[in-house]
Amino acid sequence: MYLLFIAYFYFVFDNAATAAIPSAINPSDVTSADSFSPASSEKSSLLLNALKSGALYAFYNSSVVPVLLYAIRGLKSTTETALCAAFTALVVTLPALLLHSSFMLAPPELLEQSIPVYWMIERYAPTLFLSIFVVVLLGTLIQTGAGLIQGFVERIEAALAVKDDGGKGLSVTQRTVLIIGVLTVSAAFSFLGIVALIGKGYSLLALGFGLVYVLPLLLRGVQYFWVGEGKDLSSQQTGT
Repeated sequence: MYLLFIAYFYFVFDNAATAAIPSAINPSDVTSADSFSPASSEKSSLLLNALKSGALYAFYNSSVVPVLLYAIRGLKSTTETALCAAFTALVVTLPALLLHSSFMLAPPELLEQSIPVYWMIERYAPTLFLSIFVVVLLGTLIQTGAGLIQGFVERIEAALAVKDDGGKGLSVTQRTVLIIGVLTVSAAFSFLGIVALIGKGYSLLALGFGLVYVLPLLLRGVQYFWVGEGKDLSSQQTGT
């Protein structure tokens, strides 16, 4: 997928930059840079919108954290954890940064498109590239969905094992029913359409994950570091 993104950026930046260079510049068409400078109130509004969009993006992506915690079991120190977090943040946000940078090269009509990235590919990339992009994107979504479902099932089994004091967890039948149920709910949501899901669903999911997962985790983390690293919170609270 990252190779496709690299190819996409090459096509867009190469073709868009070439199209943006005028053959001749009329001095009378040159406008003072001050006329493009937004007012103070507009700058504040743009900043607030950017912070809001960034927070929604971060909260929404936090949905994958609970089912991927197994990946950090090998971390042994605070330094390793910090480096892992920094590298993960870079890998996740860099494609989004470059993608939005490519949008800045497009004409204003991009804002009217339901799926801007498809419109960009159709405009600046070869015809075959869009078909390849859709196929690879579909495969990536299938892999991501399978991983999330597996992580979801494993967390339920782990919770049941703790509750049953080392029980066997879900049976094959229960696991199958659970997976079919998750896929059925996902299929039902797909009928809403990608535009409605992104426009409304992402915001609601981000708010939900922020309240249910991110906020409690931050409060727990602050409490953990305040009490002292390596100490048991329950024992501290009971005074033992």
